[in-house]
Amino acid sequence: MARTVISTQRAWEQVRERFTRSSDYRAFSQDFEFDPASTLRLTGRPIGKALPRAKPGGPRWNIFEKAIVHGATVERVNELAARISRQAHGRVEPDADIFIALFTGYAQLDR
Repeated sequence: MARTVISTQRAWEQVRERFTRSSDYRAFSQDFEFDPASTLRLTGRPIGKALPRAKPGGPRWNIFEKAIVHGATVERVNELAARISRQAHGRVEPDADIFIALFTGYAQLDR
């Protein structure tokens, strides 16, 4: 079955209420995916507030710092996040970091 593509902040906000934790990205990815051409806009929220349990310099922190940048496309964020995740864990979960960034208010989705 095809997944629903989320392209805008408004579309994200309509589905966000289905998820209760930032770690629900696996449940999200069963039914949804982010539009690769959509871009991210940073909100100004510090990484430490968005990722209170992440270690500075750790894989997720690095993804937020180096991949989730203002104006980056979903496709580009997923490419960079995959490289960082592969080096750290050997696995890749597309859209996971974008889900977390949107869920925690670190970024918003533009189209």
